[in-house]
Amino acid sequence: MTASKIPPEPGTRERIMFDLATPLDPARVRQRDAGRGRFVPYLEGFDIIAAANAILGFDGWSYHVDDIQIMTTTL
Repeated sequence: MTASKIPPEPGTRERIMFDLATPLDPARVRQRDAGRGRFVPYLEGFDIIAAANAILGFDGWSYHVDDIQIMTTTL
């Protein structure tokens, strides 16, 4: 490992930015059936929460929903 690839110390701003910039493991991306033979990629909510807690610390982040829109429905 070269000096530029060594992660900064845990808990520092540099480490947080390093962790946030790390590409996602493709195995974390799930697919759901969107109908008509199409599939939509998504990340599971529990996985995102666990990652945010690991990077930012429990209670080190928050979110809020600005808007919800139902775009289409199928029966």
